[in-house]
This record gives sequence, structure tokens and C-alpha cells, in this order.
Amino acid sequence: MKKALLFLVLAALLALTAAAAAGPVLTSENGTVWLGADNHLFFRDPAGVVKELPSAIGDLIGMDAENIYCLSMNGRLYAVRTDGSATVQVSAAPTQEELDALRAAPVFKLTDGKLVLTLPGSAEQPVAEGALAACANAKTLYYVVSEGGRYLLKAVPFADTAAAQALTPATVAAAAEPSAMWAGEHSVAIMTADSRVLVYREPDRTLNTFSALSVPVDAAVAEDGKLFRYARTEAGLWQVQQADPLDVFVTAAPLMPVTPAPAIVTATPAPTATPRPTPTDPPQDNTVRKWDRGNRVKRIQQRLADLGYPVGRADGTYGDQTDIAVRLFQSSIGVGEHTYITERVQNRLFSSNAPVYDPYVTLSRGSRGIRVRLMQQALAALGYDPGNIDGVYGTRTVAAVAAYQQALHMVLPEGELPGEIATSWLLMNLYGILNPITPIPVPTDVPVPTDEPLPTDEPAPTDAPAPTDVPAPTGEPVPTDPPAPTDEPAPTDAPVERITPKPADPATPTDLNP
Repeated sequence: MKKALLFLVLAALLALTAAAAAGPVLTSENGTVWLGADNHLFFRDPAGVVKELPSAIGDLIGMDAENIYCLSMNGRLYAVRTDGSATVQVSAAPTQEELDALRAAPVFKLTDGKLVLTLPGSAEQPVAEGALAACANAKTLYYVVSEGGRYLLKAVPFADTAAAQALTPATVAAAAEPSAMWAGEHSVAIMTADSRVLVYREPDRTLNTFSALSVPVDAAVAEDGKLFRYARTEAGLWQVQQADPLDVFVTAAPLMPVTPAPAIVTATPAPTATPRPTPTDPPQDNTVRKWDRGNRVKRIQQRLADLGYPVGRADGTYGDQTDIAVRLFQSSIGVGEHTYITERVQNRLFSSNAPVYDPYVTLSRGSRGIRVRLMQQALAALGYDPGNIDGVYGTRTVAAVAAYQQALHMVLPEGELPGEIATSWLLMNLYGILNPITPIPVPTDVPVPTDEPLPTDEPAPTDAPAPTDVPAPTGEPVPTDPPAPTDEPAPTDAPVERITPKPADPATPTDLNP
């Protein structure tokens, strides 16, 4: 066994010429592997096909031409065949020496701002002085420096190690120092000192900003059309905290531990296997899903109502209105919005520090979720065209917010662009009775979705006050001391009864953040 393990170690060290496993992503000439939805392992092979191992993985160790080495959530070391033919347990209790031997060889070293390349078999090559953070994928070293009061992202291809070469330098942030970086195949995720995440994508040379979460985050990776944010567990493993969609989505083919992956037809094929399933069936035993009913659902509804969330009637059926309230609560605690509520979220709901409902949470460009959808609905109802009612604060929504700001005669802070931020004061006007008397005219050749419904898996509230189906404040302050019991445990009633969704609610993707 030791000889076999030594052979694997030597093979891995010879093949790994990519970045060290500084985060839950690995890249090499053999492909890219990362931890994605539900902590599943995802692998993009050199042909561009994405495959999934539907088992919870806690850390990535190394990768060669045949195997991906990873730790399960219980600390066992596995070798996953890249062709999907097998998953083999290497060790039930691996030593630190074994793990270090399997880890990818680092391609750079950053010490006191001095950045050097350390490619295997080559002498160290100086790259930059004063580097604040760095990361690398299989082909490029990325780093951030401060120049002229700005933070710039620069890149050095491994083929050119003589000096730092600025390839399409991008301004990383105006006033937030980068603290760490992680590189995927074509993108870089940069975490700033204030816990925001900036995503730079090389193909289209764009830089997007994602606001900080209300929960601790230790790493971020932009892969497969999503931004994944992670926290370290007590055992030192990675745990996905939240996944936010980017502009591009990649179809994934499943990587099963026994069934071989489908054959590749062309050099750059489109995956033809079954698309990756959305996480609609989380593993918690007490998870409650949309269209469930029973006492547990009724208690969840009552607790949401006590906290001020627009749950409607506490009738024991997890319907459309309850779905809206659950999503709003999930948004309030900084977790992904789903058509189910897990046991962990239920525990938070029944705890003494459960947040009360605040309908006026400030939104900004790049925000996503049910709160953005409600704002888009209200804008459309007043004649301001936000584009698709899709829960994404994008370019069309920015233009609609800018027009509404103009109608309110809002004076923006110096340096703030029109429409980029929807403040609490703006939302109070939008949802309340202080709407502008004369809205800005909308061009006649642009249809205004004055009554566009939410997607079919999230129907708009039917019992919420004006305007239309957007929850409207009454002018009363949000309660700060909910009447719910403190630290009350989640309901322990008998399992909820599963019922079939109504015909009018066809099966669609269940997550706002797929």
C-alpha cells in the first residue's frame, strides 16, 4: 500500500505545474476542479466538459492526469478518476505528510510584497515588488499592486517570466485593499479587506463587485458561471456558504463515481449528458419544501409572521406567499434563496437573534434575489422599465432606478453614479404613498411591464398591499423586539406531508441563485 501511495505521490508531483491549493479550486493542464453547489466536486476537463461528483467534499488536495485527490467532509482521502470510472478511498485517516506530498506544487511565492515565480525545474524569477496578493491558474500568474491611489490587477503568462507584463490591467477597487485571491480557469476572485468579492473575467475583461455577506467568508471562487463563497469548518475543511450567479452559465454533465463519462465528439464539444440537477433535495432530514403542509409548516409560518415577514395566513401549507416570506428571511440571514427551508435555517428562525423583517434594505448594482424582484415589480408598476423581472440588479434596472431618482429629485453623494444604489429612503418612497406625482415618461417603443408576474416558481404575493403585488410599508417602524420565544428549538412535529404542486405551478429551477 505504501509503495502504491508513493507512486501516486510521484505521479502527482510530476504532473502538477499549476497553482497551490490555496483555496477550494485547483487548475492544471489536466483541467480545473472546484467545490460547487452542496459541496459537490466539479471537474472541467481540457475539452471543456464539466462533470459532477454528487458527494460532499471538504477540501481539494491535488490532481494529475488520472485522479483528483480530495478529502471528504469526514476527513477521508479519496482518489476520484477524472474519467468518472471509479472513486477509491486512499486513506481513512491520512497524515499531514501524505496530504502535503499530494498537494499541487506552488508556482509563485509572495513574501513581504516580493513576488517571484517558482516553476518546477526552473530558477526563481522575480515578478514584482509591492504585490498585495497573488494567485495563479495553469497558465497565468495574477497579482494586485497599488499605483497612483488605485489597486491594479496584473497578469504574467508563464511563458514570459523576464518581467511583469501588464495584460489588460483592471482597476480592482477604489478604496478597498485586496486581502486574498483565487484563480479559476478564466477568472479571478479577489476578496477585499471589507469582505467584498471582486470577480475579474479574462475572456470579456469585466470586473464585477459582489457585496459582503452577513456571515463569515474565508475564500471565494468564480467558476461554472457562479461565484462560490466558503467558510472554514472547525476541522479546517471548506463549506460553501453561498453561490451567486454570474452572467454566463455553463451546462454540466454528471460525473458519477462508477459510470464512465460520455465520449468527446469534437475538440470543443457541448456537454450532452443530463444537466446538473439543481439542489432541490438537501440532505437535512427536517427540511421543509414548497407545497409541504402540516403543523411544522404552520409553526414556521407563525414564527415568520411574528418577525414581520409577509407570510400571509398561517394555514399550514407551504404555498406561494410562504415561499416569498421564506426567501426574504433567507436573504436577511445571508444564505441562498430556495424553495425549501433547511433544518439549519429553521434553527436560526426560532433563535433569539432571528432578524425581523426590514423591507427597506439598501440594494445596489449586482444585487440579486427576491428583494430585487420586488423592487423591479414596483418600478414597472409605476412606469419605469427595469427590463426582465428576474431579480438581477443589472443595466436596465439601473436605468429605471436612475429615472426614479430623477423624479424624486434625489441629490446623490459625490462620486455615486445615478441608479447604482437604491437606498432605504428611495425604497420607502417606492413602496409607500410618497411616489412622484409625474413619473418620467417611458419611450413609446419600449414596452413597459406594468403587470409582469414573477417566474412561475415564485408567483408574486397575492395578499400584499399596494403597489400591485409589492409589499408596501405602512409608515410604522420595523419591530426591533419580536414577540417570538427566545432560543426556541425548531419544530419537532411528525414529518410534513408531501403533496403534489398545483398544475399552475410547473416544475422550474427552484433557486434564485442557481
